[in-house]
Amino acid sequence: MKNSEIEQWLAHVSQQNQGQITVVQTIRNAIMSASILASVALIALMGALATAHSQNSRWILVSIAALVLSATCSAISISFLARLSFQTQFKHVHFKISANRLRHALNLIRGSAGLFILALAVAAIDLWW
Repeated sequence: MKNSEIEQWLAHVSQQNQGQITVVQTIRNAIMSASILASVALIALMGALATAHSQNSRWILVSIAALVLSATCSAISISFLARLSFQTQFKHVHFKISANRLRHALNLIRGSAGLFILALAVAAIDLWW
């Protein structure tokens, strides 16, 4: 999504009677998805670290690095979204800044999911060979 599209959505939803609730719930849902993704990445990281000594492969290190980056991206997106959820409560919200932060947070969640899938694929390739 482009910043202008997110900015228009924020402005449109905020003008409605229950708009603030919709924005906060949308941000909360994004926080929950990032939290779940971070939790799963950390659980997978614990498993990779627990089995790394038995595998004499560099692929496991790539998988571990991808899982660390995935969890980090999720944590950063949670901090962006948490800050944004408080900022949307104020009357004079700058929709351009909010849209930019929301876009960055959603891109971080997308990147985190991609890194998690990469880590799983690398681990599967390592097990296959």
